[in-house]
Amino acid sequence: MLVLQMVVAYSECNETMLRVALAEELSSSGEAMILARLLPTLLMSDNSVKTICQWIAALSESFLDDLRLARITPEETYLTFLLNSVTKATKNSEAIMSFKDGIGVAELMKKHDTTNVRKDVIEAPQIADLMGYSIDRIVF
Repeated sequence: MLVLQMVVAYSECNETMLRVALAEELSSSGEAMILARLLPTLLMSDNSVKTICQWIAALSESFLDDLRLARITPEETYLTFLLNSVTKATKNSEAIMSFKDGIGVAELMKKHDTTNVRKDVIEAPQIADLMGYSIDRIVF
C-alpha cells in the first residue's frame, strides 16, 4: 500500500499516457480490480486527491467493461464503488474549501472593521473641532 501511495502521489501525470500504461501493463482484469480496491482507500487517507482521481479516471476508462461487470457486493459494481468514493472525497474537499472561504470572509470583515476603527480614531479629532461651528455663527 505504501508503494502504491508513493507511486500515485509522486506527481501529476499525463492522463492519456496513464490510460495507455494501465491498459498495456496490467496483465489481467484481476489486477485492475485490486487497483480499484486500493485507490479509494488512498483517496480517503491522502492529500493528493487530484492525482488519485486521475488514476481512478484512467483505470475506469481503461477497464470500463470489466469494472462495470465485476461486483464487490451483490448490489455494487466496482465502477459504482469508485464513483461513490470519488463523490465522497470531493464532497469532503468542497466542505473544506467552503470552510476555508468562510474563514477568509471572516478575516476580511475583521480587517475591514479594524480599518474602520482606525479611520474613525484618526477622523475623530477633526470632527470634534468642527462641532462648534455652524452656519448660524458664520455671518458676513
